[in-house]
Amino acid sequence: VGFIIAMRSNTLEKWLDQRIQRYGPISKITLFGREKFASTCGHDHKLVRDALMSFLKPESLKQYVGHICCCHSKLHGVSLHLMRTLTFNIICSLLFGFERGPKRDECVDGLQKMIVGLWSVPINLPFTSYNRSLRATARIRKLLKNLMLKKRVQLQKGTFPHQDLITCLLSFCNDDNEQLITEEEIVDNAILVMAAGYETASSLIAFLIQLFANNHVVHASVLQEQEAIAKSKPLGEPLTWGDLTKMRYTWRVAMETMRLFLPIFGGFKNAL
Repeated sequence: VGFIIAMRSNTLEKWLDQRIQRYGPISKITLFGREKFASTCGHDHKLVRDALMSFLKPESLKQYVGHICCCHSKLHGVSLHLMRTLTFNIICSLLFGFERGPKRDECVDGLQKMIVGLWSVPINLPFTSYNRSLRATARIRKLLKNLMLKKRVQLQKGTFPHQDLITCLLSFCNDDNEQLITEEEIVDNAILVMAAGYETASSLIAFLIQLFANNHVVHASVLQEQEAIAKSKPLGEPLTWGDLTKMRYTWRVAMETMRLFLPIFGGFKNAL
């Protein structure tokens, strides 16, 4: 109950500090007697990690830069809501391979309700956030399983394995061409990546823009670096991996923003 109160009053860091003082720097916390995060261990963890990294390795990420640039160009204005929309658009395109439409709308609505329920009191009654979260999660799982069936058919027809995350995980097989990751594990990890990316990346970008508004020197320096890259390219050409490597100052600003405002709760850092 104390956790819920601290969350609603935005004093979670203080709440955790009190427990660190009481139980020491390393301890295990459960909410209402339950562990909140599922995890895999040993061989299963290595399989899933290897599959995810095969999709997120630099060679693959280089192919996504232009697509991310196109997603960004369709949004105007600044707010946390818009940054979440931008992030979710990229997630849907790169991880699942579907664009704007009913599927995406259904997915983002379910994701928002699911995330709210992650930190709610686990009382499963129709009017509670927890119940709404369970129902939203079930809808997302059904949507992803239907999508997986379509991706499996496309893969059999010769689709490029790293086209999206689900296709990549489906194509992760042993030497006998047997699938190494179960469908349930694929859905679990797709939801994990979806929720993690939706909250963290959007928060970072929103904080970044807020700091630009308050620090005109840094804003001017970032703008100068970005304009120099833009002027070096033909009009209308999307960003490339090479362009990103030129954003050295912008990258340092992003790192400093994450030092000041961690985009995820509970990631403690101290300057040495």
